Amino acid sequence: MKTQVIATRQELSQRLGRDESTVYRWLKRYQQGGIDALLEVKTPPGKSGLIAANVMSQLHERLSQPQGFKSYSQIQEWLTQECNIVIAYKTVHKIVRYKLNAKLKVPRPRSAKAKPEVQEAFKKTSRNNSSVAALFRDRSTSTLLV
Repeated sequence: MKTQVIATRQELSQRLGRDESTVYRWLKRYQQGGIDALLEVKTPPGKSGLIAANVMSQLHERLSQPQGFKSYSQIQEWLTQECNIVIAYKTVHKIVRYKLNAKLKVPRPRSAKAKPEVQEAFKKTSRNNSSVAALFRDRSTSTLLV
């Protein structure tokens, strides 16, 4: 509007693809406080988070370590002991899983009956043999054994 290319707020709102009332608010804010007022990001009022930012960064750092945590209960205990924060299990899960996008460091379950030497032999033969399924095929019915 200062450059006289656009004469009215209505024309400016059409060019920007915004409602005229939005453009009016922007211009009013600019007139009152300049460019700094336009660039100011206001945080909406509301309840502050249960975990402070520094504790959240400590938790994220601890989760990224190889040993990490094995359960959400363990995280809950760590928060209570180290940071004096008592929060519900469900809240810990939501924060870790969805806010921090982290997963627990739990190995895949293994059978107590598993024999390591048999597993190693299987790994060696499966690499050399292109058809691993052929090892388990019943020759009489030619179906896979389950």
